[in-house]
Amino acid sequence: MFPASIFLLSLVISSLPSVTNSLDAPRAIAGEDWTLVFDDEFTDENESLADWDRFGGTSSKTTGRNGRGLLIETEGGLAEPAYAGAVNHLGGGIKPDEIVTAEAVWRAIGDQPSDAVLAVKLEFKDLNGGTISSEETLVALGEALDGKWETTKIVARVPSSAASTDLVLVLVPGQHKGTLRVLVDEVSATRAAPPLDLLAGAGGFESSDGGAVGWTVFNNALAIDIGKGERAFKSWGPFGEPYSGSIMEQTVVLEKIRAGTKVHIKVDALTPGNDSIASTGNFPIMKVECLAADGRPIAHIEARPFDPTNGDVPINTWTSSTAELPTPEGTVAARFILGFIQPTTEAGSIFFKNPRLSVGSTSKNLLTNPELRPSDTTLPGWTVEGAIETGDQNHRGGATALRLGPGGPTSATRSIKDWKVGQKLRFEAWSKVLAESRGRGDSFTMEVVQIDRRGRAIDTQTRTAGWSEPGKWRSTGNGPLALQIEVLRGTKDIQLILRGPAEDGEVWVDDVVVNRADSTEDLATAIPIRNPGFEGFRPDEGRWAVSDGAWSHNGELQYYAPDSIVVNRKRMNITADRRRIGDREYSSGHVSTEGKHEQKYGKWEIRAKLPNSQGMWPAIWLLPVDGSWPPEIDIIELVGKEPNTVHHSFHWGPLRDGLLPWDLGQTATDDHAGKNFDTVFHDYGLEWTPKGIIWTVDGKETHRFGTTEAERKNLPKGPMYLIINLALGGFWPGPPGEDTKFPSTMELDHVKIWKWNGSDD
Repeated sequence: MFPASIFLLSLVISSLPSVTNSLDAPRAIAGEDWTLVFDDEFTDENESLADWDRFGGTSSKTTGRNGRGLLIETEGGLAEPAYAGAVNHLGGGIKPDEIVTAEAVWRAIGDQPSDAVLAVKLEFKDLNGGTISSEETLVALGEALDGKWETTKIVARVPSSAASTDLVLVLVPGQHKGTLRVLVDEVSATRAAPPLDLLAGAGGFESSDGGAVGWTVFNNALAIDIGKGERAFKSWGPFGEPYSGSIMEQTVVLEKIRAGTKVHIKVDALTPGNDSIASTGNFPIMKVECLAADGRPIAHIEARPFDPTNGDVPINTWTSSTAELPTPEGTVAARFILGFIQPTTEAGSIFFKNPRLSVGSTSKNLLTNPELRPSDTTLPGWTVEGAIETGDQNHRGGATALRLGPGGPTSATRSIKDWKVGQKLRFEAWSKVLAESRGRGDSFTMEVVQIDRRGRAIDTQTRTAGWSEPGKWRSTGNGPLALQIEVLRGTKDIQLILRGPAEDGEVWVDDVVVNRADSTEDLATAIPIRNPGFEGFRPDEGRWAVSDGAWSHNGELQYYAPDSIVVNRKRMNITADRRRIGDREYSSGHVSTEGKHEQKYGKWEIRAKLPNSQGMWPAIWLLPVDGSWPPEIDIIELVGKEPNTVHHSFHWGPLRDGLLPWDLGQTATDDHAGKNFDTVFHDYGLEWTPKGIIWTVDGKETHRFGTTEAERKNLPKGPMYLIINLALGGFWPGPPGEDTKFPSTMELDHVKIWKWNGSDD
């Protein structure tokens, strides 16, 4: 396997397994002394609710619809309601603005009081674990039939500031005294990218140019008011997308510039305390490019206004940074760039103000609108009536929202483009009232009118939000499944109308979205819910780190999903399946001892059965703790197109000229022919000492490296950790085919690691 630890989204928990002294290990090298330090036989099966945080009365020691299920029980009629349920922290790299759909299969046990409720919720959390918002579906248990299995679904859009998503099951008791019981099983979830927004972002009430004349922005960047008459660019990364970011830029024409003239740039920057990039790996950049007549960059200089990797993070404090670049021959313009670079999947934001670009000895700022003045105080594309304005003090997403009222009837209207007769369109808007406005007539109404060529309304649909809890955002419908229409024959125009309170109230509106109703279902992909059927047990967190993310190296096709790994019946099973997660067609599993156990020298023994159909690529291997590559020791690899062969390899460095170890002759490989690798457990072993590396299958030596002094000089110099994974596809195995077996499982019976007690001499 070709490593890239930066792409592995594995858990890192620093506790090491307990050390057990043993000298009963087999010895392939006579006279060597070993101590057993890692021994996992996967026997800890006392809890099948792993990965579910429980509260109140819950148990999995019962039969569900399929295998085990989750029994939730509580007492009704108490002065303080006795809530019970469980929480699952969803994996899959869910991103802001995606549509999440979750389902739970359940049945009531016994008679239920009319006021008892089962809640299926999606809760969206910030980086500190605080709840940003939630959506829920409530089921009245009194209407459920005893013993009948039901399915409850919740659909919600992920807020732009969400860092994680929780699925919550809650049994809410009523006033009836007695024990209430509900059995839950087969929980599932999907995610879908936000469908095409027919408003093209106008429903967030931010200008298309980021709110500042003369500036162009890409991804998450907006110009906002920061108080005291100042404005700044706020820039943040697309959460969950490594190697991404956001930038804002402006190009300045440099007339009659002589080669060698210096271009100077300057900006003030900070990261806010409530959304700091400290310890995230993210960083800001400032950059200037010299452009030729054809627009091609011919020189550039890039700097970091501050560098978190050096501990230089001015939280809530503006810091001024400068850079300069001599212009080469042929320079006709300069492009000034400010940006937020996100190498990781962690969040954070940067603020920039007072950007400046000048040339030579002049102090004149050549940038247009360095004050970041807004381009328009009105609403481009909207026809407005009454007291309407935009502001950044009450917004749900982005940086601004629309205020309707006070002062009587108010409305904002715009036509919807890019539709066809027969299409289904979905409309949604979010509103929030302030405490002083509550009760002054209807809070907010969204109206959709289809108009014929004579200007007559042929269909009108409305949604009224009603009065929500003061200060809390409320949708016009149940999440994205809000107001929906079918475009009628004869329609020439579709108008969306946002109406404020009829009386002297005030309401804020944000995140208005219009999209094609059928555009999300086709894009829906699975979310890897951990332990969705309450069947399995998780690998020991003191020993194993479980990956959650896509890995693109070697041409591999899988998403490494935590729920692909289950410990059951004294086996750890890693299962590959045809299941779409994100942009990947397949799912599988990846575990390692990274952060748990690593060592220099020792003996590794893994007893396993290996899947062997086309496209499968099971591997057991070692990588250095320090993140370097090479070296790499592959204990075994099997490719599905060669089901009767396991491969042993050692790759070493150093690399040069962009070549890989196998290009440089820095690879020692061997093959071992056998049978029944998929149906019979085999012991795959490795012994690594200063004398060399020995590979074994079922205790018999199959490969050796280090027989000469020259070879021994290339042995790994530091500690390494163990990886066990099942990849799909890739340059070596090739993609799955028509005969590929799904699901296919890599079974682990035990993993044992011994420490070598000799010296380095």
